[in-house]
Amino acid sequence: MIAAGLAVALFAALGLADAAITRERIHPGVVAGDVSLSGLTKSQASARLKEELRPILGKPALLTYGHRRWRLRPSDFDLEVDFERTAGRAWLCGRESNPIANTWRRLLLWVRQDEIDVSASLNRDAGDSFLAGVSSVVATDAVDAALAASGTDVVRTRARRGLAIRPAAALRTMVAAMLSLRTRSARLPVRVVTPGIDDDGVVQALGDAKLMLRRPLHLAYGRSAWRIGRPELARWILFERQLLSATPYEPRVVLRAALDKRAVARRIRRITKKATRPAVDATFRVEGERVRIVPSRMGRGVDTDHAYRNIGAALRRRGHRRVALVMGPLRPRLTTEWARSTGITSLLGTYTTKYDSGATSRVKNIHLLLRHLNNTFVRPGSVFSFNKTIGPRTAEKGYEEAPAIVGGKLVPSLGGGVCQVGTTLFNAVFFSGLDVVERHNHSFYISHYPDGRDATVSWDGPDFRFRNDTPAWVMIRAWWGDDWVTISLYGPKVDNRVSYRTSEFTDFVDPPMERIEDPTMAAGETRIEDEGIRGRNIVVRRTVTRDGRVIHTDVFESHYDPKAGMARVGAKPKPKPKPSRETSPAPAP
Repeated sequence: MIAAGLAVALFAALGLADAAITRERIHPGVVAGDVSLSGLTKSQASARLKEELRPILGKPALLTYGHRRWRLRPSDFDLEVDFERTAGRAWLCGRESNPIANTWRRLLLWVRQDEIDVSASLNRDAGDSFLAGVSSVVATDAVDAALAASGTDVVRTRARRGLAIRPAAALRTMVAAMLSLRTRSARLPVRVVTPGIDDDGVVQALGDAKLMLRRPLHLAYGRSAWRIGRPELARWILFERQLLSATPYEPRVVLRAALDKRAVARRIRRITKKATRPAVDATFRVEGERVRIVPSRMGRGVDTDHAYRNIGAALRRRGHRRVALVMGPLRPRLTTEWARSTGITSLLGTYTTKYDSGATSRVKNIHLLLRHLNNTFVRPGSVFSFNKTIGPRTAEKGYEEAPAIVGGKLVPSLGGGVCQVGTTLFNAVFFSGLDVVERHNHSFYISHYPDGRDATVSWDGPDFRFRNDTPAWVMIRAWWGDDWVTISLYGPKVDNRVSYRTSEFTDFVDPPMERIEDPTMAAGETRIEDEGIRGRNIVVRRTVTRDGRVIHTDVFESHYDPKAGMARVGAKPKPKPKPSRETSPAPAP
């Protein structure tokens, strides 16, 4: 106890002596970067930092990695040093904790330096851009171990580790290098990127795949037999990723050799086509305003699921491989029971629009859109989205360029004609009494659409959506001809009654006129090629009642911007008049 007491007394005495010596000055042993601030006041420390560091802010430093070098100019990164804040942080060394911890740290500073970072900032965008260029030279992607069945063998790709920059640490390292008084260089901090699947993770799959390719496969049905050679078996093999360890710190991913179920089923269906009787889906036949269910029909063919399991087992045997194919029932995708459960019995609403049959690309797009839309089913309570149902309109899907409204102008666009279908569908929904969730009018007025009841759609823009608020499913049917399209909605027999009122057009705005100089026309001559379309507003109010009760009161407001017209203005210069000849009077007789 006496020894402990003496130690405490000595500790306290040393602490008091240290406090008396340092007082309001930075403690000895405190260094900011390469600048010693021992025994200085805050203002003196700030002045010392300015004196030492400002001259080097105009000098470049180096960032290194291996034999590569990058020059770091402080001005390129707008590097700024906060001298006062750095001095304040230095003064806090030994003063920022409880008295006992402070005293212990201050005593240690007499025998060991404490280096603090200089408070500095740089332009983060410039730093990130610089590191992106460095990363393009230094960083490498990790490569997973992989397998690929080819011909009669399995090709193996070895795993390879990658390399990546540590961005936050790299920025700190760059700042430290540019503020260093001695070395003026620093090594780029990087980290090793481990592959997701290492070489050991493919060993089991490699052995399994080689066994599967060891011998051909023989399929038999009745008196028929087929030989599946090793090259075709290789096309059936696929390698799936499998998570063996679910620990968050060391996930273990391996490859597993498996058979492509769809490829096996396609091959079996092809070789047994003559013995197969396909199943027939249930369909809905429209008869006037009523809908009748055409029942589904069971088929008969090879049980591909059973064959898949037997083939998988056979390919893991070392001896002769023979699998007998078994016939079984084929169930339809849409059964009669499902069709009856939908509750679709009656017409809810229908609408027809007309279009120019001479615009062949636009007509083709309209017909393609209608094929995607036809026989779409909407669950009760769910929301139908035009864009999600149709998907992007791309050339790969067969869409062609046709006029479409983009930025208030008609320009050639892939899928031009989509708004013809969108407007027709909106009006079918409008008169069905279903809940409209989203609808947008065109940017300018189009006279051949019903006033205030047009609908524009775009894959990366406006959508048309409605909610099936009936107690059963809704089916969308489409019919079309050379110059017309009809869309009808069918569902349960509900007593939806639709009334609506369309306002007069208001707030007309005259279109601007774009004038184009035409050097083939005489100056002063003007020819109107497009009169443009006046901007305007209109409101359509819809009321939907069901069983005598109002279920929807909708207001569809449409604001149409003016569409600019175009006029050609003559720019041909007027011909210069020919100079007149002066005649002298005849001499007197």
